Amino acid sequence: ANLIAGDGIKLVKGTDGSWTISTNFENSGSDEVTYKDTTNTGDTANTDGGATTTDGTASDTGKAAFIETKLTADDGNTTSLGDNKDNKLGIKGDGSNITTSVSGSDVKVALSKDLSVSSITINNGGPTINEGGIDMNDTKITNVADGDIYAGSKDAVNGGQLWNVQQGMNGRISRLDTKINRVGAGAAALANLHPLDFDPDDKWSFSTGFGNYRNANAMAIGAFYRPDEKSMVNISGTFGNGENMIGLGASFKLGKESPVTKGNLQKTITNLQTLVASQDKAMKAQDEKIAKLEAIVAQLMAK
Repeated sequence: ANLIAGDGIKLVKGTDGSWTISTNFENSGSDEVTYKDTTNTGDTANTDGGATTTDGTASDTGKAAFIETKLTADDGNTTSLGDNKDNKLGIKGDGSNITTSVSGSDVKVALSKDLSVSSITINNGGPTINEGGIDMNDTKITNVADGDIYAGSKDAVNGGQLWNVQQGMNGRISRLDTKINRVGAGAAALANLHPLDFDPDDKWSFSTGFGNYRNANAMAIGAFYRPDEKSMVNISGTFGNGENMIGLGASFKLGKESPVTKGNLQKTITNLQTLVASQDKAMKAQDEKIAKLEAIVAQLMAK
């Protein structure tokens, strides 16, 4: 029969035809190989490693070989595995985020679906998540879906949504600026409407005005009615710039009335002018009569 050495086994044939079987862990990848005394159970046993077989002959069993593997953990602690037959390798999770299970000859290490950690940092200088919130460390959040915008919404919004809001605000502000300019021009035009003084014979007066404000122009017209010196009503409006305006007004005088009014004064002046004109006419007639009398007197004196 042929003897074939398996992995870790060395066969040496002696000159007398006997075979020596020993362990061979050279280049086996093991960290360390140790040999320990063992006792082979037979009918009798020797403490020096020998044993007695069932047929009463002595057999040298030698020393048993164990592969000892040293493991160093992240915390710096070291443990030795395989130093005896009862030393078994155990792989356990942390009881929080990592769990282990055995399926046949496989040991499965799984990460919990719900992690519980104090802080997570992505790469050096990347975002950090802890109990205080999320610190993005000056990095962008990209590919954010459009958030719902309504009263009470707590969705995050993205740059595209903000851009749309900005464009809408810019358009509204631009239109508001145009309206303000047009209203300013209309106000300037209305400010140039003024009524004429009261005339008892012509109680209506009219006025027009022009206004400009920035890039907007406007025209205004107004009508004023004064039934007497103590009251006036008016109507005015602007047109021509798309922001037409119209206004109504009334004015009254209160308090003690002066005995001399513009109307009475004007009448008095008119009467005086008429009186003076008539007196001038009478004086001219008298001057003519005096001239005739002087001519007659001169003729009589000449005789």
